Amino acid sequence: MRSDRPTWDDLVWGTEDLDLIWEAFHENSKSTAVDDALPNYVVVDWMTRMKNALPYDAFAAIPLPPVAILPPFRLGLGEAILARQTPRGIAPASMSFAMLAALLFYSYGINRPNEATPFPRPLRNVPSGGALFPLEIYFHARSAVESLAPGLYHYNSEEHCVRRIVNRDLSEELACCLFQPEIVRGAALLVIQTALFRRNTVKYGDRGYRFTLIEAGHVAQNINLVATALGLGVWNVGGFQDRALDRLLGIDGINHSSLYLQAIGEKID
Repeated sequence: MRSDRPTWDDLVWGTEDLDLIWEAFHENSKSTAVDDALPNYVVVDWMTRMKNALPYDAFAAIPLPPVAILPPFRLGLGEAILARQTPRGIAPASMSFAMLAALLFYSYGINRPNEATPFPRPLRNVPSGGALFPLEIYFHARSAVESLAPGLYHYNSEEHCVRRIVNRDLSEELACCLFQPEIVRGAALLVIQTALFRRNTVKYGDRGYRFTLIEAGHVAQNINLVATALGLGVWNVGGFQDRALDRLLGIDGINHSSLYLQAIGEKID
């Protein structure tokens, strides 16, 4: 028998109908048995025409060290999982170019072709809905990263290279985008995940937006574990001003928008 006493939800949210955006999104992105699905040939055509990474061909490519000579991990997988924690602080201590390459490759690098299936996109070090890989990886390096001039860079996983797309230190501009600006000032490296949503939504509709957010979590966890295994500290950052950061990256913030930041440096425990 139903009690007339108010529930916890009644006390917190009230009994009136609320226009909750998160609730509307979750409802609209649910899958059903009657959802329309694109035919495979349409998906294959889209994937064939879609680049694996945004082209920044006007900027010189800086090759990353081959995967075979990336630095060894100090910890095994189980040890890294148990050791991962948000440090009390991080400092912009020196980071080798090979360590940077390891962070980029193991987080979102290509690890094998996909020739045995009708879908032509090569596969990476994270699962991705339909192997569509909607994310792009940018990073801001300060002088603490060996062999790299300060600036904003883009990672091209297919070419295993980076390109410097802004040729100056943006530390203070980036700090102004964060609600905790000291995070940027203490980092040797700031990794920025962005998403081209249409890469996923063309096949999955609103559900593709949900898949994109899930994939960003996969990449972020890889970065956490690789950094921990290399002896580095990571601060995972969701508190930033989206529009300001998008403007700084030169992206429109609608079709292509920032999702997730991670500041990496020497641990201060």
